[in-house]
Formats: sequence, structure tokens, C-alpha cells
Amino acid sequence: GHKVSPGVYFISLKAGDQKDSTQCTILPNPYYPLSAEDYREYDHYMLALEKSITEMHQKVNTIYDLKKQLENVLKDLDRDLHKEAYEQGKTLVGKMKSWDEYMVQRMSKSYDDTGNYPNKFTSEFLFLLNQTESGIPRITDASRERLAELTKQWEPLSATATEIIETEILVYNQQLWEAGIGALRKKD
Repeated sequence: GHKVSPGVYFISLKAGDQKDSTQCTILPNPYYPLSAEDYREYDHYMLALEKSITEMHQKVNTIYDLKKQLENVLKDLDRDLHKEAYEQGKTLVGKMKSWDEYMVQRMSKSYDDTGNYPNKFTSEFLFLLNQTESGIPRITDASRERLAELTKQWEPLSATATEIIETEILVYNQQLWEAGIGALRKKD
């Protein structure tokens, strides 16, 4: 998370049966000419950005996990007996793989690999988060514009992920159950 704004905070620490709490005040840096509105805007912006990144990674992880499950189901599926289910499963795997490849770079295994494999969509949000996180909590016009651009791009990607997770997987699961095969499950 980002640095908190000036204000009064309640802090609580619990370890086993012991609990202690206190209150503290974070003062604004007197060397920065920032208003309370500047801090509020920064906090709102950063929270929205962090929320988007969390949602993105939850969807990436869910789709990746479901894709692996489906690939395992397809390995054991009798292609002759369940041809339609097999073909639909392959199509769904392809859609999930395509979405995942647009969202994250899975080929990069070390820092040096970033030169060999281009960053993907989630990296754009992380880059913006890192560039905006600053000792001086002020949101620039360029940051606002970039977040608006990325959010506009994320909306259809998010809708596709939701459709895969909440509709297409459910429909495919029903087909698997009707064929007596079983189903895929979404981890919480």
C-alpha cells in the first residue's frame, strides 16, 4: 500500500492472547506545500489503483488455475466418446491462454529476462503505481491521464475474465457433469 496521509491513526497489535493499542499522529511534511485536498486526492487515487491491481491479479490467478485444471481434464477425456466436450474444452483453454498471455508475462524468470520478453498489461498498472508513489503525494495530470487510459483498456479485459469465470466455466462444468466426468472449481 501507499504512504498514509497526515492524520490521527489508531494502531493495534495482537500476538497470541496479548493485545496492545495506541494512537499516533502523522504530521504533514512542512517542506511540502500540500493541502488537505492534495492528500485526499492522492489517497483516493492510490487506493483506486491498488484496488484495480488486486482485482486484476485475482482474475489472472483464477483463470490460470482454471486453465490448468481444464488442461488436466482434457488429458484424461476420451476424445471419441466426448468429442464435443473435448473440442469446447480446447476452445475454452485457448481463450483463457490468450487472455492470460495478454495480461502477464510468464516467460520472464529473472530480472535479466525483461529485455528478452516484453512486459504485459498488469505491468503497466504496476509501473504507474510505482511512478506515482512518491515522498511528495501529489498526482500529476500525466498520472491521471494514464490511469484513465489503462482503466479504459482494463474494462473489456475485466469483462472477458468475468465472462470466462462466471459464465463459460459454469456452462462447461454443466456439460462435464452431464457427461459424468466431474467439474472444474474456482478457488476462493
